[in-house]
Order: sequence, then structure tokens, then C-alpha cells
Amino acid sequence: MEVKAIVLDLDGTLLKNDKTISDYTIDILQRYSMIGKIIVATGRSIYRIKNYVSKFETIGSVNNNGGAIYKGTELIKKYDIDPNSIKDLVHRIQALGKTEVSVWYPTTNLTTNPVYARPNGPTYYSTLEDFDTNEIQKITIFTDEREGMLAIDYSEYGCKLLLNARELNFFSIMNKNVNKSKGLKDLLEALDIDPKTTIVFGDDLNDLDLFDMCGKSVAVSNAYELVKDILNINNFGVISGGSFAIDMQNKKPLGLTLGTK
Repeated sequence: MEVKAIVLDLDGTLLKNDKTISDYTIDILQRYSMIGKIIVATGRSIYRIKNYVSKFETIGSVNNNGGAIYKGTELIKKYDIDPNSIKDLVHRIQALGKTEVSVWYPTTNLTTNPVYARPNGPTYYSTLEDFDTNEIQKITIFTDEREGMLAIDYSEYGCKLLLNARELNFFSIMNKNVNKSKGLKDLLEALDIDPKTTIVFGDDLNDLDLFDMCGKSVAVSNAYELVKDILNINNFGVISGGSFAIDMQNKKPLGLTLGTK
């Protein structure tokens, strides 16, 4: 199998616990980008990955867990949450009790936590009593009301709830038809790359659908145990803090031959 592209999750996979990328990993990625193609698939918005992808060359990204797909820096497809019902859902969640809610648009976001707000953006404070419901791609929630969150039927709002394996009080709400694999499929079609010629590195539950579609799948050593159990493969190219690295000496991760540009 010739690998024509590698697909990388960020948090917990490429990033260390302090949300930085090690110099060693950056060097590996820079060297790989000279002979192969790199795609980032993340729950983060496009503006929240710029500082990372500026350190190595990428050919595209799947953002907001598949809510926005970029070929290079060009937005080629997006999947918004239904604007007609999302305000009712947000207010229902806020009524559960103490919650911290963030609403994510393509290039900005609103948050009920003033600590994260910035006068010049891209994060702005809002009570979310009233807000623009157009072009919302993701909603994130921190709350102790886990049972209340799980009791809501999100399909009534055209949405689905994503759980986080590491932070049980953190939730994401997406368009019901969105996931990382759908976003990656859109991007690979635009790039004319067969999914079976890709290798994906991930660590969490939202990466499982990617593992199903890519040619090879790798769970980093700090991956959620259920993810490792499902993959049932040996860890490869893992260094401390959730970062990964490819052995550029033999250029054959998992016995594969890397492709060229």
C-alpha cells in the first residue's frame, strides 16, 4: 500500500498536554511534507489551528468535526446546524443549571464565559439570550448536568451530541449528518485521493469513523482505552505528551511506503 496522505487529529494526538507541538514533531512533519501530503482533522475551527499548521505544510483540513472542510485555505463545503431550532436548544441546555456554552461560527465564536472573551475577537462574550443562528457549525458545553444533557433528544433539533472520552463534563453539538469521516471524504474527493491510500492518527471517540474509512489506522499511546480496544493494533510512532512521529529513516510506518507529491 502506497500512502499518499496522512490524516492527523490535533488534541491528544499531535498536541502535547500543554497544547503545543514539540520541536521534534515539527521537524518530522516538515520533512514528511516534502515527500507526502498532510491533512488535519480536528474539532477545532479553522482560526484555532492556524498557529499549528503554520509550522508545517498541509493540503487541507477538516474542521469542527466535519462541519467545515478546507482545501488549502479555501472553504469547499460546510454543514451548519439548523438555524430554526438551535436557539430553543441552547436555552433548554442553559435551563439545566450551571453551564458554560460556546457557539461556533466559521471565523468567530460566542461564549457565556467572559474569561475567554476578547475585545477584538475572535471570541466574544454573550449571554446567548439572543444570537445569530445562521452558519453555526458547532456548540460546545461545559456542565455538571451530565444526566440532563444525555436526556435530551437532539434529533428533534436536527442535531447530535458528541461525548468526550477525557472530559466527561464536556459536550459538542453538531449537525446530525456531520462527522470527521464525511468531511474527510469530501476533502479527499476534491483532492482526488483514495481514502484507502491514507493513514490516520487519532486518540478519541470522534476519530473512530476516520479509522473505518482510512487505509491504516493508528491510536497513539495515550488514546482512550476504548479506542485502542476497537482498533486492536500496536501503537506506532508515539512520543510523550500525545505527540506522534514518523520514522523518517526507513520511511515505512507500519510497513507502508510513503507516496510523493
